Amino acid sequence: NQTDLTGETIEVNLGPNETSATVTLHPTYQTTYYKNILKIVNTDSNAYYINLQATTDSSTLEPGEKVYVIIHNSDYSEKIVLDITTRTSTGWIILDASSTLYVDIQVYYPEGQSLPSTAQAQTISFNLVYSTQNRESPPELVS
Repeated sequence: NQTDLTGETIEVNLGPNETSATVTLHPTYQTTYYKNILKIVNTDSNAYYINLQATTDSSTLEPGEKVYVIIHNSDYSEKIVLDITTRTSTGWIILDASSTLYVDIQVYYPEGQSLPSTAQAQTISFNLVYSTQNRESPPELVS
């Protein structure tokens, strides 16, 4: 809930069980990078493998707009990048026992397009898939 570039407020709302989140951003033209917008905390003694699946219909984005979700450890030595516009899933990253992963969002908004107002906010969505073993392919979820 910090100030965004356009003077608006970045809104982060966690779901009632803190297992889902809604983030409202107000990017400007060219590339805007939002660092550590969310964190994923493993509070138990088991390691998990994390994979992301895009669920956004890319036709809702402006022509030329790109949105990336980046999950990484604290020093960026391990990370996965999800290109929201391709509706694919990422590779696996490990979430060690009692550790934290961080979520960044990068938006490229081309000049020449009108920036959406708060009332016209675009929605991107993705699923976080986790497993105790990374040999499994994540299922294709029904949307």
